[in-house]
Amino acid sequence: MFDPTIFDNLKVVIEGAVYDKDLEGELAVINRRDIVDLATMSRQYLITFKLPGQSNTHCSWELSSSVRQLSSELLLAHKELTGCSTKLTFTIEHHKITQKLQHVQSLISEIWEDREMKIKVISTYPETEETIVEITLLFNRTIHEEDIDDLLHMFSYMEETLLLLQENGY
Repeated sequence: MFDPTIFDNLKVVIEGAVYDKDLEGELAVINRRDIVDLATMSRQYLITFKLPGQSNTHCSWELSSSVRQLSSELLLAHKELTGCSTKLTFTIEHHKITQKLQHVQSLISEIWEDREMKIKVISTYPETEETIVEITLLFNRTIHEEDIDDLLHMFSYMEETLLLLQENGY
């Protein structure tokens, strides 16, 4: 048996929280990726979900760990370098979304306050009626097992954000 890493323990918590809501019918998991990148010796776990009946909006929750974070943990060196990173991406496919982008940004800010956002607009050429916007929320800190309660609070905010977007027609 192996000693699970911080990444493994946090992944189990995230996976359990999301799949519990999926089993209860409150969310629908639509994708999951669990990647070990042998070129960079990094790990990434990504789970994507939406509200039932919500067709054009979903949330992706990413947990990642770099070789530096993993090696610091396994070698018991530099505690400040251990841990994982996380980020959230809300993806909205909607006609004329670029005209409503400021509204969407303010809705997300209602819940996430001053969290750093990166916004990416994806459109096909020639322009179609549907445009995709990805709004990524960045957390500029490393997370550890002591932050499990924070992750669970984040998850409830993700649900709240999806509900707010749904109520506003996204």
